[in-house]
Amino acid sequence: ETVSTQSTGVRPLLHSLKKDHNVFVVALETVEHQSHLFDFPFPLDRPLALLLGNERFGIESELLKECDAVVRIPCRGVKNSLNVSVAFAVSAYELLRQWSVASSSSPSPPSSSSTFSSINSGS
Repeated sequence: ETVSTQSTGVRPLLHSLKKDHNVFVVALETVEHQSHLFDFPFPLDRPLALLLGNERFGIESELLKECDAVVRIPCRGVKNSLNVSVAFAVSAYELLRQWSVASSSSPSPPSSSSTFSSINSGS
């Protein structure tokens, strides 16, 4: 499903997605004390947007406040984050895995209107 919006900038876009389209917005960020991506139960009953930040600076704190949830990918070793395209791929895989598990364990699959999109707040 595609959502059409006239917003310019990430903050107005987030506001429009949440208010006008009931989209659940999840930020993917390397913030301590946030849920691990693999422990976070993604909503199955409404559209979803993933907000990814700039690889060097991440997501602005003011944008994080606009999100419904903030999750992180647990990393081991020296680096605390992944390349933004790899982070999106890992996140999309986990989201689809959860949708698949939910649809195979329940009598009715997640709503056909359950979609996801990504927003890259970096330039």
